[in-house]
Amino acid sequence: MHRRNIISNKRFFSSSDKKNSLQHSHIKLSPSLTPDCFAEILVHLQDDKSTLYNCLLLNRLCCRLVIPLLWKRPFDLIQQSSSFVEQGGNTTSTFNTLERNAALIIKTYVSCLPPSELRIYSEEGMNIPRMIRPLFDYPTYLKSFDTSLIYSSIEYFFKNLLRNIKLMHYKSPSFNPTTYLAQWIFNKSNALHSLNYHYVTEDALKSIDLSSFKNTELKLQRLKKFNFIYIPQRTFTFINDINPIISDLFRTLSITSININQVELVLHKNSNPPIHQICKFLSSLRYLTTFKSNEFWLNNNSFDIFFSLSKHRDTLEYLEFSDLSHFSSHLLEFLSNCENLKVLEFKGFEQRHQSISNNDDYLFNDDCSNNCYSTGSGIGNSSSNSSRGNSSYRSIFNTSYNNSNLSHSPSYDISVENLIIHRNHHANSIIPLLKIISPISLKKLYIEKTTPEIINIISSQFISNLTHLSIRPSNNVSFSTFASCLKKLLKNKNCNLQCFSLKVARHHDVNIPNDLRSILSVLQKRITHLTLDIGGLCDDNNSLKKVLKSIGCNLEYFDLIYEDVGMDNEYVDLVNNFLKNNKNIKRIRLIIHEVIAANVKNIIKNVKTKTKRNLEVTVVKTSNQLLSDWSELL
Repeated sequence: MHRRNIISNKRFFSSSDKKNSLQHSHIKLSPSLTPDCFAEILVHLQDDKSTLYNCLLLNRLCCRLVIPLLWKRPFDLIQQSSSFVEQGGNTTSTFNTLERNAALIIKTYVSCLPPSELRIYSEEGMNIPRMIRPLFDYPTYLKSFDTSLIYSSIEYFFKNLLRNIKLMHYKSPSFNPTTYLAQWIFNKSNALHSLNYHYVTEDALKSIDLSSFKNTELKLQRLKKFNFIYIPQRTFTFINDINPIISDLFRTLSITSININQVELVLHKNSNPPIHQICKFLSSLRYLTTFKSNEFWLNNNSFDIFFSLSKHRDTLEYLEFSDLSHFSSHLLEFLSNCENLKVLEFKGFEQRHQSISNNDDYLFNDDCSNNCYSTGSGIGNSSSNSSRGNSSYRSIFNTSYNNSNLSHSPSYDISVENLIIHRNHHANSIIPLLKIISPISLKKLYIEKTTPEIINIISSQFISNLTHLSIRPSNNVSFSTFASCLKKLLKNKNCNLQCFSLKVARHHDVNIPNDLRSILSVLQKRITHLTLDIGGLCDDNNSLKKVLKSIGCNLEYFDLIYEDVGMDNEYVDLVNNFLKNNKNIKRIRLIIHEVIAANVKNIIKNVKTKTKRNLEVTVVKTSNQLLSDWSELL
């Protein structure tokens, strides 16, 4: 009887399944992703080399879509962290992974050489063995041309992988195998998007002179990003041979690459850089959004540099200057005219003034001796520059004034959303700059070596609109005085901070932990993101526990600098107890140094195991800097 029921049930389910199948036979399976959709997905993975490599083996379609992504920026994707050991006989040679992997990329490019090109090398006396021709013509996918790395990797390939010592004499006296191969790779690319001269050497500049290449206009017309970082490594006699090459490069770009929107320039001002051609290049660009530079110009060239940049005052969003000697009036007027500036970053200043001046305003007093600004004259209106005076770059000055009062001049008004100041070696020297920043526009502020005077400026001028504040107190001030000023700022009823970051270096003052706890205790509830870099201040978990307990804001994101104190289990319990008392936290990041990464991974594993809620716990490897969420900001 029981068996009969089972059989009956089987028949029932069988007939039922068949009936359902017939009922839904008209329903089609959802179609697979179209090639266009899949290609769009892969574009968002183009920086994830591992995932792209895995996709290569799925099917032919994936292979055809992934190969162009892997080979558009091959030199950007190679590993740089480890080293390769090659053994030969009784000797062991260690090669840098970056250089060796770059040479392997060159080897792949060489395998794409047609017989006619290989024959040229053979006729010149170089023996390049025949290789199996690949399925793809890899050089055609190249979008980022890294001159320095291409030069060094070609040299490495010829000398090491081919074991072919560079000949002193070729059949043609002018033949250079590195130049020839680099030009072939350049010409095979369809259209470059990025051109990089990252710490380029004199040899690389001479061997890969793009201004002498063919089809430069065709290959460079879609260029979007250009960086040129050149620090002379040889005598100035040799530099005189290099300067014409650099000048020709900028002249070529001013003709061929007017669509560049990101520029980074680092040159040595004493190497006589081609200011005229650089200015012409900057002026030629149609839509510049990002400009990064050191001060490679002399005082008498300041006008020309900022006049050429002034054309882009409506489009510039990101400005970065490093190693400034002073804030020239040309620079300040240019900044005041920028209409859509999102980020303004100063990466340190020259320290040549520090020994000769104790004046806090010295960065603003070292301008040209002649007053450049008087009624009817200024940038764009100077009689000595009448040919440029018709430009739309207006002067914001109506009356003349003494440069020493520049910091207090109401004429300057710099509108920017994010201000970042690194290596502020003479802390109060940037107070005049803060006084001319528009309080209406500034939202995020990062300052190293902060003083009580700077805190007071922030409190009086920016606190109502500021949402992100990241500071590091100067070692030359009393931390108690600093803490007192900072607490007044944080308790201000107009304070609207949402993100606060604080770095406190180890001091001999035993009261610093108490002052630190008093600072954290006054954080307002609206602060949801806190970053603490307190390094060696809490050299035991009990001290850290007291610091964490003093935090009273409603945190959602918490970043903590972790230093290995050898008590990982206690640290896990400490973090978990903190999380129990702060139930709104969605993410906690431990910011560490590379050497203790393994230990912290174990801590995170245990924290995730013990924490019974959906929580993101991650490790961020970083240098020992004051941190905030600048990765999201920038």
